[in-house]
Amino acid sequence: MEKFDLSKKEFFTIKNDEGQDLNAWMIKPTNFKKNKKHPLLMFVYGGPGINTVNDSWEWMNYFWWQMLAQKGYIVVSVDARGTGFRGKEFQTLYIFTAWKARNRRPDFSCQKFR
Repeated sequence: MEKFDLSKKEFFTIKNDEGQDLNAWMIKPTNFKKNKKHPLLMFVYGGPGINTVNDSWEWMNYFWWQMLAQKGYIVVSVDARGTGFRGKEFQTLYIFTAWKARNRRPDFSCQKFR
């Protein structure tokens, strides 16, 4: 697989506006330069109960994301409020605030991807 120049998926957390950590991953180009601007693709599921941030084989989109990274894109996915495996309060609170965008989308305007 080395000949395909695949990028590793990097896992991290990002805070929403309420200070809660949201799980995320990022795939950067293998020739990533931190001082260069790169286009960003946000992969969004946006519904409750399904995690997109998993350390597992992503059979459906994996090679598409890799192709984008090879073309210079950064690909990012963030688990929204209400996703599973974070405890009942984290998941249940989503039901009551599902349509408030502040609980579903982190603010990337101040984030630096390095």
